[in-house]
Amino acid sequence: MLRRLALLSPDGRWLAYPWVTVQGKGTSVNVISIDGADDRLLYQATTPIDIRKWTTSGDAVVVREASGTPQHRVILAPFGGGPPRELLRLAPNVDASDLAPDERTMVVTRQNGKEHDIGLIDLATGSEIWTLAEPTNDAQCAVHPRRTQPSDGDAEPQSPGLVEDRS
Repeated sequence: MLRRLALLSPDGRWLAYPWVTVQGKGTSVNVISIDGADDRLLYQATTPIDIRKWTTSGDAVVVREASGTPQHRVILAPFGGGPPRELLRLAPNVDASDLAPDERTMVVTRQNGKEHDIGLIDLATGSEIWTLAEPTNDAQCAVHPRRTQPSDGDAEPQSPGLVEDRS
């Protein structure tokens, strides 16, 4: 599992960091200015969280939250306040790896036994596109800023369902 202790904002002025209560009954994402003058709550959860990245614009933080069920949520916690936005609810064997700079595509990895497949999910439609589905790869990847779509010849999904049915 990918764990980030703190992430620097794109403008270099803020750090986003996870916080766990002493009693272990809650977790949050906080932001603090690099001079330490401003420290505030960004997102509160009752289940474990991982900070994944700042958006390219620096206006939100991507957070992975365990939901208390086998699935987990990927949310966007806005830096300026307001309610978080759920991006995806993922199947237990799938994990969010990166968000494209245009915030329209999520890179995900899927574990099939000892294999790790890499795919893209269009956040508007939920469609899945596999860019790498082969047993020789055991890597996590990030979206290249200029490539949010797979190249010709990319593999098709080999098992159903990255995204959990929300109904």
